[in-house]
Amino acid sequence: MVSVTAYYSTSAETTVQADLNVIEELENAEDFFHFIDGKINAVFTNDYFEIGLPDELNSSAAISPAWYGYCASQNVLDSSVLFSFVPIRNLFAPGASGTKTAIEKHHLFPKAWLSRKGISKDRDRNQIANFAYIEWKDNLGISDEEPARYWERLSGHFSNADMRKMMADNALPDNGFHMDYFAFLAERRKRMARIIRRGYERLKQGEVV
Repeated sequence: MVSVTAYYSTSAETTVQADLNVIEELENAEDFFHFIDGKINAVFTNDYFEIGLPDELNSSAAISPAWYGYCASQNVLDSSVLFSFVPIRNLFAPGASGTKTAIEKHHLFPKAWLSRKGISKDRDRNQIANFAYIEWKDNLGISDEEPARYWERLSGHFSNADMRKMMADNALPDNGFHMDYFAFLAERRKRMARIIRRGYERLKQGEVV
Protein backbone atom coordinates (compact mmCIF):
# COMPACT_ATOMS: atom_id res chain seq x y z
CA MET A 1 0.00 0.00 0.00
CA VAL A 2 2.82 2.38 0.93
CA SER A 3 4.61 1.75 -2.39
CA VAL A 4 1.58 2.00 -4.66
CA THR A 5 0.15 5.15 -3.06
CA ALA A 6 3.43 6.86 -2.13
CA TYR A 7 1.93 7.03 1.37
CA TYR A 8 5.05 8.42 3.02
CA SER A 9 6.14 10.69 0.16
CA THR A 10 4.19 13.77 1.24
CA SER A 11 5.00 15.24 4.66
CA ALA A 12 6.96 12.07 5.35
CA GLU A 13 8.29 13.02 8.78
CA THR A 14 4.88 14.08 10.02
CA THR A 15 3.18 10.94 8.72
CA VAL A 16 5.85 8.61 10.10
CA GLN A 17 5.79 10.31 13.49
CA ALA A 18 2.01 10.13 13.66
CA ASP A 19 2.11 6.40 12.99
CA LEU A 20 4.91 5.84 15.50
CA ASN A 21 2.96 7.73 18.14
CA VAL A 22 0.08 5.31 17.74
CA ILE A 23 2.35 2.25 17.65
CA GLU A 24 4.06 3.35 20.87
CA GLU A 25 0.73 3.02 22.70
CA LEU A 26 -0.02 -0.48 21.42
CA GLU A 27 0.17 -3.27 23.98
CA ASN A 28 0.70 -6.45 21.96
CA ALA A 29 1.25 -7.98 18.52
CA GLU A 30 -2.48 -8.34 17.92
CA ASP A 31 -2.96 -4.61 18.38
CA PHE A 32 -0.07 -3.95 16.00
CA PHE A 33 -1.54 -6.10 13.22
CA HIS A 34 -4.95 -4.52 13.78
CA PHE A 35 -3.35 -1.09 13.40
CA ILE A 36 -1.60 -2.08 10.15
CA ASP A 37 -4.77 -3.61 8.69
CA GLY A 38 -6.70 -0.49 9.62
CA LYS A 39 -4.22 1.82 7.88
CA ILE A 40 -4.25 -0.31 4.72
CA ASN A 41 -8.03 -0.68 4.63
CA ALA A 42 -8.49 3.06 5.08
CA VAL A 43 -6.57 3.64 1.84
CA PHE A 44 -7.21 0.50 -0.21
CA THR A 45 -10.97 1.01 -0.43
CA ASN A 46 -13.17 -0.16 -3.29
CA ASP A 47 -13.44 3.45 -4.50
CA TYR A 48 -9.65 3.71 -4.55
CA PHE A 49 -9.29 0.69 -6.82
CA GLU A 50 -12.22 1.62 -9.03
CA ILE A 51 -11.73 5.40 -9.26
CA GLY A 52 -8.62 6.72 -7.54
CA LEU A 53 -6.05 4.25 -8.85
CA PRO A 54 -7.17 4.43 -12.51
CA ASP A 55 -6.85 8.21 -12.18
CA GLU A 56 -3.30 7.82 -10.81
CA LEU A 57 -2.51 5.64 -13.83
CA ASN A 58 -3.52 8.55 -16.07
CA SER A 59 0.08 9.66 -16.36
CA SER A 60 3.07 9.66 -18.68
CA ALA A 61 5.62 9.90 -15.87
CA ALA A 62 8.55 7.54 -16.38
CA ILE A 63 8.69 6.96 -12.62
CA SER A 64 5.26 6.23 -11.17
CA PRO A 65 4.31 4.38 -7.97
CA ALA A 66 1.15 3.10 -9.69
CA TRP A 67 3.16 1.71 -12.65
CA TYR A 68 5.63 0.01 -10.31
CA GLY A 69 2.70 -1.41 -8.35
CA TYR A 70 1.30 -2.82 -11.58
CA CYS A 71 4.65 -4.42 -12.52
CA ALA A 72 5.06 -5.83 -9.02
CA SER A 73 1.57 -7.30 -9.18
CA GLN A 74 2.35 -8.98 -12.50
CA ASN A 75 5.32 -10.61 -10.79
CA VAL A 76 3.21 -11.68 -7.82
CA LEU A 77 0.55 -13.13 -10.14
CA ASP A 78 3.16 -14.90 -12.29
CA SER A 79 1.90 -13.11 -15.41
CA SER A 80 3.46 -13.90 -18.76
CA VAL A 81 5.04 -11.45 -21.16
CA LEU A 82 2.79 -10.38 -24.01
CA PHE A 83 3.26 -12.68 -27.04
CA SER A 84 5.27 -15.11 -24.94
CA PHE A 85 4.86 -17.96 -22.45
CA VAL A 86 7.80 -16.64 -20.43
CA PRO A 87 6.80 -15.26 -17.00
CA ILE A 88 7.66 -11.59 -16.63
CA ARG A 89 9.50 -12.34 -13.39
CA ASN A 90 11.99 -14.52 -15.29
CA LEU A 91 13.01 -11.67 -17.57
CA PHE A 92 13.33 -9.22 -14.70
CA ALA A 93 15.74 -11.59 -12.96
CA PRO A 94 19.42 -10.58 -12.81
CA GLY A 95 21.43 -12.13 -15.61
CA ALA A 96 18.41 -12.73 -17.84
CA SER A 97 19.37 -10.17 -20.46
CA GLY A 98 22.85 -11.20 -21.57
CA THR A 99 24.21 -8.66 -24.05
CA LYS A 100 20.75 -7.37 -25.01
CA THR A 101 17.88 -6.32 -22.78
CA ALA A 102 15.61 -9.37 -22.60
CA ILE A 103 12.47 -7.36 -21.92
CA GLU A 104 11.43 -3.94 -23.16
CA LYS A 105 8.61 -1.50 -22.56
CA HIS A 106 6.57 -1.51 -25.73
CA HIS A 107 4.19 1.18 -26.95
CA LEU A 108 1.02 -0.82 -27.64
CA PHE A 109 0.01 1.98 -30.01
CA PRO A 110 3.39 2.89 -31.58
CA LYS A 111 4.43 6.53 -31.23
CA ALA A 112 5.06 7.04 -34.94
CA TRP A 113 1.70 5.52 -35.82
CA LEU A 114 -0.05 7.81 -33.32
CA SER A 115 1.74 10.80 -34.84
CA ARG A 116 0.38 9.88 -38.24
CA LYS A 117 -3.07 9.91 -36.66
CA GLY A 118 -2.53 13.42 -35.32
CA ILE A 119 -1.63 12.43 -31.74
CA SER A 120 1.81 13.98 -31.41
CA LYS A 121 2.10 15.06 -27.76
CA ASP A 122 4.35 12.83 -25.68
CA ARG A 123 1.95 13.36 -22.76
CA ASP A 124 -0.59 11.38 -24.79
CA ARG A 125 1.67 8.91 -26.57
CA ASN A 126 3.69 7.93 -23.48
CA GLN A 127 0.73 7.20 -21.26
CA ILE A 128 1.35 4.43 -18.73
CA ALA A 129 -1.63 2.56 -20.16
CA ASN A 130 0.06 2.50 -23.57
CA PHE A 131 2.92 0.36 -22.29
CA ALA A 132 3.40 -3.37 -21.90
CA TYR A 133 6.50 -5.48 -21.44
CA ILE A 134 7.42 -7.74 -24.33
CA GLU A 135 10.57 -9.55 -25.39
CA TRP A 136 12.98 -7.31 -27.26
CA LYS A 137 12.85 -9.32 -30.49
CA ASP A 138 9.08 -8.78 -30.74
CA ASN A 139 9.45 -5.09 -30.00
CA LEU A 140 12.03 -4.80 -32.76
CA GLY A 141 9.72 -6.56 -35.21
CA ILE A 142 6.72 -4.33 -34.46
CA SER A 143 8.45 -0.97 -34.99
CA ASP A 144 5.73 1.54 -35.99
CA GLU A 145 3.31 -0.99 -37.49
CA GLU A 146 -0.44 -0.41 -37.23
CA PRO A 147 -1.63 -1.89 -33.89
CA ALA A 148 -4.44 -4.03 -35.29
CA ARG A 149 -2.10 -5.41 -37.96
CA TYR A 150 0.79 -6.43 -35.70
CA TRP A 151 -1.70 -7.81 -33.17
CA GLU A 152 -3.24 -10.07 -35.80
CA ARG A 153 0.18 -11.16 -37.05
CA LEU A 154 1.69 -12.01 -33.65
CA SER A 155 -1.43 -13.42 -32.02
CA GLY A 156 -1.73 -15.90 -34.88
CA HIS A 157 1.12 -17.88 -33.30
CA PHE A 158 -0.98 -18.70 -30.24
CA SER A 159 -4.25 -20.46 -29.46
CA ASN A 160 -7.33 -18.44 -28.54
CA ALA A 161 -7.07 -19.67 -24.95
CA ASP A 162 -3.42 -18.64 -24.71
CA MET A 163 -4.17 -15.20 -26.12
CA ARG A 164 -7.05 -14.68 -23.69
CA LYS A 165 -4.68 -15.45 -20.80
CA MET A 166 -1.99 -13.10 -22.16
CA MET A 167 -4.57 -10.36 -22.58
CA ALA A 168 -5.82 -10.87 -19.02
CA ASP A 169 -2.24 -10.95 -17.70
CA ASN A 170 -1.49 -7.67 -19.45
CA ALA A 171 -4.76 -5.84 -18.75
CA LEU A 172 -5.79 -5.68 -22.40
CA PRO A 173 -9.46 -5.19 -23.34
CA ASP A 174 -11.12 -7.28 -26.05
CA ASN A 175 -10.75 -5.70 -29.50
CA GLY A 176 -8.61 -3.06 -27.83
CA PHE A 177 -6.61 -2.31 -30.96
CA HIS A 178 -9.80 -1.49 -32.86
CA MET A 179 -10.86 1.02 -30.19
CA ASP A 180 -10.37 4.76 -30.20
CA TYR A 181 -6.95 5.33 -28.63
CA PHE A 182 -8.16 7.41 -25.68
CA ALA A 183 -11.04 5.02 -25.01
CA PHE A 184 -8.49 2.19 -24.99
CA LEU A 185 -6.36 4.02 -22.42
CA ALA A 186 -9.33 4.62 -20.13
CA GLU A 187 -10.42 0.99 -20.27
CA ARG A 188 -6.92 -0.37 -19.78
CA ARG A 189 -6.34 1.80 -16.70
CA LYS A 190 -9.32 0.13 -15.04
CA ARG A 191 -7.93 -3.31 -15.86
CA MET A 192 -4.44 -2.39 -14.65
CA ALA A 193 -5.94 -1.22 -11.36
CA ARG A 194 -7.72 -4.57 -11.02
CA ILE A 195 -4.42 -6.40 -11.53
CA ILE A 196 -2.85 -4.32 -8.74
CA ARG A 197 -5.80 -5.23 -6.53
CA ARG A 198 -5.42 -8.93 -7.36
CA GLY A 199 -1.69 -8.74 -6.62
CA TYR A 200 -2.38 -7.16 -3.23
CA GLU A 201 -5.05 -9.75 -2.41
CA ARG A 202 -2.65 -12.55 -3.35
CA LEU A 203 -0.03 -11.12 -0.98
CA LYS A 204 -2.60 -10.67 1.76
CA GLN A 205 -3.66 -14.30 1.46
CA GLY A 206 -0.04 -15.42 1.75
CA GLU A 207 -0.17 -17.40 -1.50
CA VAL A 208 3.06 -16.07 -3.01
CA VAL A 209 5.93 -18.56 -3.16
